[in-house]
Amino acid sequence: MKDYLNYWWSMFLYALKGSRLYYCWVGFLLVMMAWGGVCYYHQLVEGLIVTHMSDQVSWGLGVANFVYFVGVAASAVVLVYPAYIKKNQDIKKVVIIAEQLAFTAIVMCLLYIFTDIGRPDRFLHMIPLLGGRLNLPQSILAWDVVVINIYLILNLHIPGYLLYMKYMGKRPQPYLYYPFVFLVMIFAISIQVSEAFLLSGLGSRYFWNTAILAPRFIVSAFSVGPAIFYLVFLSVNHFSSLKMETSVFEYLKNIMNFTLPLNLFLLMCEVFKELYPGTLHAASAQYLYFGLKGYHLLTFFIWPAMIMNFIAACVVMIRPLRNNTVLFVIACHLCIVGLWVEKGMGLVIPGFVPTPLGEISEYYPNLDEVVLCLAITALGALMFTIFAKVTIGIITGEIHHKESPSKIASARAAATAISFLMVLGAFIFPSQAMTKEKSLVSGWVMQDYRWKTTGGDTANTMNTLVTLNVGDAKLDRFSGAIQGGLIEDLDKQNPGSPFQNVYDTFGSHVIGRLYYGYLDVNRASVFNNIRLGRQHIYELEGLHFDGLSMESNTYAGFKLSAFSGTPVHLYETQLGLDPGDWTVGGALQWTPIAKLRFRFSTVHLRDKVSAFRIFQNNTDDTLLGGSVWYSLTPHWELYSRFSSFTDQVRDVDFGSYTDITSQDMKVTVTGHRLLASYSFRVDELDPYTFAGTYQPYTEVMAQVYKGFGKKFSAVVGGGERILDHNQIASEFNHGYDKIYGSFSTRDFLVKGLSSTTTGDYSHGRDNVLKNNYFGMSFSLNQELLAKKLILGAGTAYYLYRFNLFTGNESSDVHTYFSEVEGRVRKNLKLKATYEFEKNRINGFHSGKVRAIWNF
Repeated sequence: MKDYLNYWWSMFLYALKGSRLYYCWVGFLLVMMAWGGVCYYHQLVEGLIVTHMSDQVSWGLGVANFVYFVGVAASAVVLVYPAYIKKNQDIKKVVIIAEQLAFTAIVMCLLYIFTDIGRPDRFLHMIPLLGGRLNLPQSILAWDVVVINIYLILNLHIPGYLLYMKYMGKRPQPYLYYPFVFLVMIFAISIQVSEAFLLSGLGSRYFWNTAILAPRFIVSAFSVGPAIFYLVFLSVNHFSSLKMETSVFEYLKNIMNFTLPLNLFLLMCEVFKELYPGTLHAASAQYLYFGLKGYHLLTFFIWPAMIMNFIAACVVMIRPLRNNTVLFVIACHLCIVGLWVEKGMGLVIPGFVPTPLGEISEYYPNLDEVVLCLAITALGALMFTIFAKVTIGIITGEIHHKESPSKIASARAAATAISFLMVLGAFIFPSQAMTKEKSLVSGWVMQDYRWKTTGGDTANTMNTLVTLNVGDAKLDRFSGAIQGGLIEDLDKQNPGSPFQNVYDTFGSHVIGRLYYGYLDVNRASVFNNIRLGRQHIYELEGLHFDGLSMESNTYAGFKLSAFSGTPVHLYETQLGLDPGDWTVGGALQWTPIAKLRFRFSTVHLRDKVSAFRIFQNNTDDTLLGGSVWYSLTPHWELYSRFSSFTDQVRDVDFGSYTDITSQDMKVTVTGHRLLASYSFRVDELDPYTFAGTYQPYTEVMAQVYKGFGKKFSAVVGGGERILDHNQIASEFNHGYDKIYGSFSTRDFLVKGLSSTTTGDYSHGRDNVLKNNYFGMSFSLNQELLAKKLILGAGTAYYLYRFNLFTGNESSDVHTYFSEVEGRVRKNLKLKATYEFEKNRINGFHSGKVRAIWNF
């Protein structure tokens, strides 16, 4: 069992690796799946009335795709037979890829039907163990269900078993897969025959009442399948280390050389049978090829499709044309598209036009139907992409048993896979949060892909963040929340790379994060809140811990809070159980009058990894603090805070916030006095425990915001930092004078157009920070489609800038950026940004694609 779990874990990790083109392709497919999921939710809630199907035409684009892709699935037999029966070693090397395409096609077929029947619970009528009946043997539909699912299982077992044995370096046992090869060949034909019988057995649909429907299905499947395999194998040759033999491509050409002309011949026979006698039963064919009583929608599709099939047949039959790779690739594309029209929309829809009562009701799919079918196709493409990638990795030896993870890999694999499936399911299947009723569970999912490049160096990162809230703390006695995610360093950098980041220090491409996860008990006796689990205390000092916190109700203006637990760091692989680490703290808040509030806090921290005063190597420390808020008027508030260790004072803060509503003005004045040297900690999102040591300084900042009507506003501010000792200035400890300003417009000249112009100037008070540097930027944003789409672009210039890519200073920096943000649905937002920075060191490209789904 451990080897089998390691087998899946190795494949999962290998699937996460790839080029930028691979990640762009996967990202595009995920976006299409998310869009389709939203469309399906709309259809599921409102019913099939939102589609263009009707009582007259009850089978639409989904069934058309089902008919087509069943043929694609069956076509794998053209490679199964020579590989396993004829022992053709060239084909046997790649037949697993064809079987995986067959498996993927069947999954897509089931999803097409699943989404096309309206209510998914109707599937239960065909599952005997859950109260349904298959009605065998009289029901042709039941036979179709049975043979398709058996074919699905066979194409899962054979390649799965062979790949596992290849991974383990063992010889596969013939009795465990060889007998199933014969069943695969039998059921490949059976799924086409049962599908043809299902259609031709409907007596009232004369267009399908033909004895050659089953042969047409088989021949068309063996035409389009080799075309798809040819393109897939060409892609494998180009993008992977696995190389196909020329004999494989010649074999596929020979198959198409026989089946494409035969398919045209059978089609001509069918057209002659329908149109030459001129009977009433030819009305559907008349509608398809020439139009009927002024209705001719499908005519514009069937004739181009027939021309495509004819051109493709000519190319494959004429040897000089067939030997030209470019022409043959074009012929394959023509064959795929032409047969989709002929066997899909050109076969399913005319069977309903006209109806048995003579009514004519044309059907064409709406946008939701098209997007939903494209999403299912995207899911199939994603599955096949991943299947083919890991298959090639196993065949070429890049994935094998010796490189399997350690004994804890199975647990990590389960956790990572569950997180991935949660995010994927969240994008594909929206929850009930779109309804008007408040849901018990709410939250959001963010998928964030970032890349940056300069010269030959690149970096790609994928971040996933999931937040779930259960219940409402204001209304429910019990509530809870959890937030976690994955950080995937897609191309882990080596030391010395200009793009090496903090996640490169972990030794793993995929990093899990649990930011918080707790259960709340609200309004329990004297306690307003009791919280158990991973949580964050931020009132005095940012602190993550696993433990218990409590907050009392307010009595005579007093409110008491306390907490205790084990400190944790988000970059650690721990659950807050490090021996010897602990923290305890609390606060007393007093509000004697409505305008005045005091708060006294204390926290004791023992942490072997990172205590408060890192530069002194303290692992055990106590921090004290006091704060006061005073509201002079409803629009003017003063604030002050003091903090100290038990043996050393730390700092003093003060602030003034004024909101002059009548003048649309806000004035903010803040000050900070660092009384003693202090190693400043950074956010827990990265593994470094501090950014630098600050020496005593005094800083005062002021900012004024002023609005000028509804269309204009301005912000002006500035400040000064003065070091006590200039001689100990450092990169993180310097003095300066600074001023800045910003001017914004809204709906000026063009509705929905906004702009922002900013500038800042700074003069260094020491030799560490460069003197007299300034920067300017300008950005434009245009809202479109009732604010559902926002386009933005801008530029900036900095005489001096700290370069985030390389971690050093640069001068004469030009930056250009653009972004597009769209709200696909009320609760789904997509955003893409791009930035190019040009400085004297190099040019740096960076981009980000983000999807946020609220539910």
